[in-house]
Amino acid sequence: MKKVSLHFGIKHFDPEYYGPDNDLRGCENDILYLAEVAKEKGYDTNVFLSKEATYSKYVEFMTKMGEELVDGDIFLFTVSCHGTYEDYEENGVEKRRTALCLHDRIVWDYETREMLSKFKEGVNVIWMADCCHARDNFKSLGAESFGVPKFVEFKSLPHPDNAEKALHGSDAFEEAEDLKCNIVAYSSSTEQQVSYDMQSFVDKRPMGLFTASIEKIFQKEENKQLNYFQIFKRIGEQIAKTGYPQTPKLQVVNGHKDKITYREFLN
Repeated sequence: MKKVSLHFGIKHFDPEYYGPDNDLRGCENDILYLAEVAKEKGYDTNVFLSKEATYSKYVEFMTKMGEELVDGDIFLFTVSCHGTYEDYEENGVEKRRTALCLHDRIVWDYETREMLSKFKEGVNVIWMADCCHARDNFKSLGAESFGVPKFVEFKSLPHPDNAEKALHGSDAFEEAEDLKCNIVAYSSSTEQQVSYDMQSFVDKRPMGLFTASIEKIFQKEENKQLNYFQIFKRIGEQIAKTGYPQTPKLQVVNGHKDKITYREFLN
């Protein structure tokens, strides 16, 4: 069984695409930490920070994983960055499409879903997104003063992409005919919320609130043996203690019948 991980931490964003003054603080720290967790769990880790975390690198790696991984293999993707969204209307119904803000351009949720549709049946994909409007980025996809929203206004982008495909459903458990792989997706906030760039609970270095909560939980080594669902519950409890208006989400695609969330975290 192969265990491969891809980690994108982006705190510097190309000003030619996003405009000035969009940099964050803790995204690289988030990803360096999560890559260490993955390495401890036996993953072949691949880390790309800021200028390295490009759209082309993302497409290249996702395409490679779709071609190489087989039944029983695990692919972990962790990303910490800005998020964005665009509201639109389809057949009289208001909908929302979301996007990850990579270093040099955004990647729409439906683009990611198309890449995931190439993953083979039985491959387990673990998705962890610490960004604003994070829920669904993988598929269709009063705060304290030191917290910084991880959000870029889509309308402000100088080169907006034309997105014509509809947002897919966002139930907590979903069976999807267009996706053959199993997906467990942790999102740092709902599609209606922002996620916050703040600081570690352990040593005060800059981190995202979502990832800092994981680090806090994993201060107890035995917590790393909890299952996916238990980890999700602990993250939610830790964030709730802070008072930030941020609600993490857990979604499962094609893995509910196999009780995939009851397996040990990252296994």
